[in-house]
Amino acid sequence: MFISILVPAFNEQGNILPTAERIMSALAAQNIQGEILFIDDGSRDETFAEMQRAAQRYACVRVARHVHNRGLSYALSTGFEAMTGEVALFLPADLQFAPEQVIPKLLGKIAEGYDVAVGYKTTAETGWRALGSRASNWMMRVLFAVPVHHLNSVRAFRAEVVQNLELRSEWHALMIPIIAAQGWRIGEVPVTVYPRARGVSKFNPRSFVYAFFDLIAVKFLLTFSERPMMLFGTLGLALFAISLACGVYVVLDWFARGLGFLRPLSAIGGIAFLAGLFLFLVGFLAELVVTLQQSIRGQGQRLREIEKKIAAQEKKSALN
Repeated sequence: MFISILVPAFNEQGNILPTAERIMSALAAQNIQGEILFIDDGSRDETFAEMQRAAQRYACVRVARHVHNRGLSYALSTGFEAMTGEVALFLPADLQFAPEQVIPKLLGKIAEGYDVAVGYKTTAETGWRALGSRASNWMMRVLFAVPVHHLNSVRAFRAEVVQNLELRSEWHALMIPIIAAQGWRIGEVPVTVYPRARGVSKFNPRSFVYAFFDLIAVKFLLTFSERPMMLFGTLGLALFAISLACGVYVVLDWFARGLGFLRPLSAIGGIAFLAGLFLFLVGFLAELVVTLQQSIRGQGQRLREIEKKIAAQEKKSALN
């Protein structure tokens, strides 16, 4: 099995060469063939220079760079696009996870037949970060019913899992729910978290606020992106029910007390009816958009298959 180890880094001066050395030692000890992809996410220190030195020292090291800081999600996407291995393994550059421990554990879970392996942190976290981490992990387990303890830890993926995975903003923490919704099998392994030896943590309390909104957005997308009429139609029916209730009350009131139809309740019923009709129309349009997206996605998949066949034929011709 040939693996690609993705190591995104932002201002990790002093950690890059030790990370490369320990990964190489872990690969050699386990007799694993692979490559190391360092992704510099717009660092403002000597991180990129250290990555270049690591690439000069080890033939299996490759380096990619973002001009400015874009976040972990985009760094991982860059790594997924550049990888050539059968398995992608995400490992932070801060050495809080020991490569000699997590690499064989995650790959062992993949070898058992799982499509994704996630690290379960056995070391207790402390402070506000621990509180936020527990809250966000609990919310994700409740909302998405994913059977893992920590959704933002070290991870390994089969190449086909991440081939067409689209990540935005801070969605790196939501990769597992998105992947689980696609039907891939997910396993969990215990891992130890060690204190930082160098550098400064990139933890920011604001990320929990962003994560909350991302949670809601992804939940709605996973639930309704393939069936938008389920959302708009349900809201439309609720408004139709309100409109009907208002109409029935006004008619009964007219029979009982002889009050006229031109009253605020009639206006509320009319507005609810028009709003419900509008939502139904939006739902139909959304269904058309989803149908077009699926058609475009299918054509893109067919084009990729054709490109792979052409590349294989060219490679075969070059060998002959």
